[in-house]
Amino acid sequence: MVLNIQMPSLKRILTGGVGNRREIDDDFVFCIIGGCPRSGTTALLDSLNASDRVGLMPEVNFFKLIDHFDALYFKETKTKSKLWIRNINANERPNARVLLDDFLEYIPSLEREQRAFIKSFFSIHFSEKKLSVIGEKLPIYYTLDHAALENRVGPIKYIHIVRHPLYVLNSFMHRRKLTEDGKDLWKYPNPGDAIMMWINAWNYMVSNHLQNPENFLPVKYEGFFDSRDQYEQIAHYLGIDHAVLRPFVGEQYPPLNSIDDHAQGLYDKLLPEFHGSWDRPLETLMKEIGPITQEAVNQRLEL
Repeated sequence: MVLNIQMPSLKRILTGGVGNRREIDDDFVFCIIGGCPRSGTTALLDSLNASDRVGLMPEVNFFKLIDHFDALYFKETKTKSKLWIRNINANERPNARVLLDDFLEYIPSLEREQRAFIKSFFSIHFSEKKLSVIGEKLPIYYTLDHAALENRVGPIKYIHIVRHPLYVLNSFMHRRKLTEDGKDLWKYPNPGDAIMMWINAWNYMVSNHLQNPENFLPVKYEGFFDSRDQYEQIAHYLGIDHAVLRPFVGEQYPPLNSIDDHAQGLYDKLLPEFHGSWDRPLETLMKEIGPITQEAVNQRLEL
């Protein structure tokens, strides 16, 4: 069995495009909730959207939408590239010349309008709210190009949620069973792939939480059932009131009914450092365990 770790470049979140970004106002914060699939991103989305200051959408994927957004402003780019436009005699009569500066005033301007345009998309959808936080939940956001989106919306506030890997695997397996019964369209049937997706998300979180503390917040799924501490932490991070955030629904540790012997064996072999340790603070786990390397995965598979 070959299982590969796919670690995206840290430059995407730490340096990509930021140095060239224009100065922006603070009329909204763009937030992305992510992590390994089946880790609680939907529950966190539901909790935050209880605030009348927050409007987050489920998996709209602004990373891809931004390409279509840029297409709206093709005329500005195309016209600016025509330096000879000042010499055009548009109406073929004396003194009828196209004035570039005046002409550009009629063309949508990416620099001037992009943030207002993006916020209007959310304001229309969440019409009853006075939004200060907009964005989306997108589980595997860390595989995408952050620089392109940050150049449009400014620094993004990331909330990365992590859940006990065995319970994530259980949820993957449950979705696989539903798909086999014709009740779902889950596309991750292999438990090995599920564990590697969890490892990739874990490694990204560990590598970024210290390097980008102002815009990267790691939280633990199980912690939302223990106290209000993480609700308060997120509220402070986003500048909203924690009291209105909705409690997580569901179970902190549901029955592991979907874990078969093969899945259990892979978990035991690949993630032994998490056996009996998950109740420790997330900060402690990240510091003591650190990233899980490809070399470690290969060695454990050979045992």
